[in-house]
Amino acid sequence: MKGVKYVLDDRGEVDAVIIDVKKHRKLWEDIKDILVARERRKETPVPFEEVKKRLREKGKLP
Repeated sequence: MKGVKYVLDDRGEVDAVIIDVKKHRKLWEDIKDILVARERRKETPVPFEEVKKRLREKGKLP
């Protein structure tokens, strides 16, 4: 795949991937979204009404 390079470790196994963001911006955004979702999986969800209330209290919503 053009614009994607693999970094190998001493055993020849893939250790990292370098992605040309100019060529694959959408792919990178998808990967980033997946990583953020995984990190947040264990967080307690906040109801939308509570979010709106907090934003109003901070003056960020009318």
